[in-house]
Amino acid sequence: MNKYKLFFAFDPKDTEEIRLEKFAAFLVSASCTLAGGIWTAMYYFIFGWGLTSLLPASFTFIVGGALFISHISKNHRYLIYAQIICITYIPAFIQWSIGGVFDSGFVLVWAFVGPMIALMFFSIRQSIFLVIAIYSKFGNYSAF
Repeated sequence: MNKYKLFFAFDPKDTEEIRLEKFAAFLVSASCTLAGGIWTAMYYFIFGWGLTSLLPASFTFIVGGALFISHISKNHRYLIYAQIICITYIPAFIQWSIGGVFDSGFVLVWAFVGPMIALMFFSIRQSIFLVIAIYSKFGNYSAF
């Protein structure tokens, strides 16, 4: 386990807590990037190439790019912000592009992961603002 904590955005000056945070950010974002690729392929086969399949592809490219930039810059905050923004808003846009809550299979549920990620990586004070802002938008999302 220690070997894996030292490869992503490694900076010798990092504390053990920061290394664990970087490793957790890598695990969450890498698995979501992989899921985004699978999600893109699934939507491509169901809906064809269009907005609905481009949205998860954009998620994959944005979060994958943030993984690369965070690794090079040794700053995992870029990755965390990209992950929170993408996992919150892209499912809402996908739901709108498919046609609504019931037509999309309530894909908006994925957006609930965004506030959980905020709670994992930010202080309670920082997270509360994000959680309130994001959950207040869910009523608007589900209306479409």
